[in-house]
Amino acid sequence: FAARFRELGGSVEAVAFDPNAQDVSGEVARLAEAASKLGPSTAVVLISFEDDGIRVIQAAAQNPTLSKLKWFGTDGVALSTKLSDQVGEQLVMLGGFPCTIFQPAGNPQQQEFIERFRSRFGEYPHSYAMNAYDAAWLVALSVMAAGQYSGEAIAKALPTVAQHYYGVTGNTALDQTGDRSAGDYAVWAVIRTPSGYNWTQIALYNSQADTVVKV
Repeated sequence: FAARFRELGGSVEAVAFDPNAQDVSGEVARLAEAASKLGPSTAVVLISFEDDGIRVIQAAAQNPTLSKLKWFGTDGVALSTKLSDQVGEQLVMLGGFPCTIFQPAGNPQQQEFIERFRSRFGEYPHSYAMNAYDAAWLVALSVMAAGQYSGEAIAKALPTVAQHYYGVTGNTALDQTGDRSAGDYAVWAVIRTPSGYNWTQIALYNSQADTVVKV
């Protein structure tokens, strides 16, 4: 993220914190100091899980500098009802706390998978369930391609198998670091509704076009 953001002309200032710490006031104070030097156009990307994220958000919402900035989250807390229930008001004050989460583009295989999943479990499958399904197939096909059940042999066969596999999540080709080379992401944020504070999808990132489209 930092490398890409700097490439686009931005500046990045990292402030680490202990996720197990119950008191994050010191880290929040350092973050506020860094933000004040960068100016009012500064945004904050909070990389956390639920409990530690809640502590940071509660402290930041009371800080005169940080409470005026736009905050963003990650897939680690996207769609978390724990966050929206406990700090929903603060998240709205901080700009809705937009978070990205993998959103596979629709295709016939995916639709068939969704129908079978809903028939079996009675609910819509999470995108990570689709990822897990494709991952299982990739491993199985890599074992077949390798001709042996060996971790080293499977790892060697996997990139080639992934390059030619098109699953329920779409193209699974890998990049040089072994990560998925492309993927679309939904952007969710917390808004205030008559029933409380809830997550709603506000945008979609299209990896092929490298654009973000509002929904």
